[in-house]
Amino acid sequence: MNSQTLLGSKEAASVTSQMALEAFGLLQKLTDQTGTLQEVTRDVAFMKILMVNVCFYGNPEPGHPWVLIDTGLPDAAESIIAAARQRFGSKRLPEAIILTHGHFDHVGAVVELIKKWAVPVYAHKNEIPFLTGKSNYFTPDPTVDGGLMAKISPLYPSQAIQLGDNVHPLPDDGTVPGMAGNGWLLQGIPQDIFPYFGKPMVC
Repeated sequence: MNSQTLLGSKEAASVTSQMALEAFGLLQKLTDQTGTLQEVTRDVAFMKILMVNVCFYGNPEPGHPWVLIDTGLPDAAESIIAAARQRFGSKRLPEAIILTHGHFDHVGAVVELIKKWAVPVYAHKNEIPFLTGKSNYFTPDPTVDGGLMAKISPLYPSQAIQLGDNVHPLPDDGTVPGMAGNGWLLQGIPQDIFPYFGKPMVC
């Protein structure tokens, strides 16, 4: 082994060690914040599940409808159900589940929640192929950002999930089922260039 190869190995080891330290610190920070239901306004609350949030929209007082926005990571269903019971009571089911997009960290618990709640799921029409087993997501590009999450993005699952006829496209008129007075906007890369890269944003 020549000195140049040895130097390269040391540099690689240093980078790997730094990434490991970053990952450990990030995981510790995320773990500390996971599972706590936090109210933003009277009708908006969220719960962090590692690096993602799920949102509970609706007045918690009896007689008001509510919806769940996104479902976090796999194995999050019981935590989400517990938080919903805490906020809305054990007998109030959501009107619907709204998915901002189909990435694994936003749809992870949706199958289990459908089984438990038997409520409709809505997503933008461009996301439906990824939610009905027709198309997998594109392979992530780890060079788009300097952060750790971007670096490890090729390891993320990109396989489509199969929700069948449980998932429906969001209405074209911009309304959101179960969220009267609110609407959705499409943000992200222009749809006429990359038709599947935009993400609906409830507002």
